[in-house]
Amino acid sequence: MSTEPVEPNSPWPVCGSTGCVIGWGGVLSAPPGSTLVDSGMVLVTPDGARHQLVDWVAARMGITRGQAGYIADPNRERERLIRILDALIEDPNTDPRTIP
Repeated sequence: MSTEPVEPNSPWPVCGSTGCVIGWGGVLSAPPGSTLVDSGMVLVTPDGARHQLVDWVAARMGITRGQAGYIADPNRERERLIRILDALIEDPNTDPRTIP
């Protein structure tokens, strides 16, 4: 997936939120030529299929939509988010709310 539009005024494919786990998960897992639309909430793949970004990323991370929604909250401190992600890597069944 490109990090810049190929043509001026074309849809920007990258999540605009700095450090957005779900946005970057989409950027890193989407097929080349995909774009993010609807304020980065929907991933459009080259075949034109539309996917809710949080669902797309959750499936690729092997976690639930609820877990993905929890890590997407912008109010998490960076250090805690890293601990949560580490815990999910170790055990995808981890409840992220239990990670201090």
